[in-house]
Amino acid sequence: MTMIARSVGRLAPFLVVLILSGVPLPAAAQGGDGDVPANATASRYGTGWTCDPGYRDIDGVCSAVRVPPNAYGTGRSYGSGWECLRGFAATHENGDCVAVTVPDNAYLNERGRSWECERGFAREGDGCVAVAVPDNAHLSGNAYDRDWRCNRGFREEGASCARITVPENGYLTDTTYGLGWLCERGYRATQDACVPVEVPDNAYLDAAERGPGWTCERGYVEREHGCALIDIPDNAHLDYSGHRWTCDEPYRRRGGGCAPSD
Repeated sequence: MTMIARSVGRLAPFLVVLILSGVPLPAAAQGGDGDVPANATASRYGTGWTCDPGYRDIDGVCSAVRVPPNAYGTGRSYGSGWECLRGFAATHENGDCVAVTVPDNAYLNERGRSWECERGFAREGDGCVAVAVPDNAHLSGNAYDRDWRCNRGFREEGASCARITVPENGYLTDTTYGLGWLCERGYRATQDACVPVEVPDNAYLDAAERGPGWTCERGYVEREHGCALIDIPDNAHLDYSGHRWTCDEPYRRRGGGCAPSD
């Protein structure tokens, strides 16, 4: 007791100084807006508090979350604090959870708050109606389009599928836009037909869909529907394309030839 009395005696002057200087002494834990209310927990860092799971902050008071029928508590202090069970959806009128009415030929979607039509059916109002698939077509399963596609060899024309007429020496493509067909190698499209490509001397067939269907050999240039030999001047060589010439270093092009650089 004597030692405690001596310690208090030694601290007394310092306590007096702290009180007179206005330095606050430790107090009970408080939140940012006052004491921690019931059903809340003080923040571990800094000030403030958070409502316990199952309670919500309403005007500074942690009130119990009312979970309606066909719902479950989320345990979160923000938002409504509850979610509807799968197969139920919240109403805007009173916040209750009502059963989702799933029409014939439909199923609950992933979230379970609404429904989607089965394959082969399309949404119309509050129900699902069968998709009218025309002849020479098949279901596509794309609910955001007309839900059907024409079979290979046919193209859409309104609500039906018309046959694509492929000319002799042609073949169907994998796309239905454009002609819907291409010519075999050695032929090129002219209106609705595939005509033979006439390859001039010193040329070869190419794979380009446009143009004459042929390309000049290296060292030749296209001229008047044929391939003319390139006249390479002294001190020059064919460039990377093989269809033009360029001067050797250190020569520079001048007129139709290559002259020494100045």
